[in-house]
Amino acid sequence: MAAAKESTKGQAINGLEPGQFTTIEKINPCGALQARKLSNGAVKLYWRFTFAGKTERVEIGLYD
Repeated sequence: MAAAKESTKGQAINGLEPGQFTTIEKINPCGALQARKLSNGAVKLYWRFTFAGKTERVEIGLYD
């Protein structure tokens, strides 16, 4: 049985459905780069992190 082929980060971003988030890269100890596809097809990047027990997501900008 062949192993499943993993998609690239670009393929993961392009394969998003509108409103869906995906984690692009986890950054230790407490953050991650995420992408979200908007209803118009654009993709926004976010920095998600946890500080003092509270999780925040900050918009970085558009992915092109």
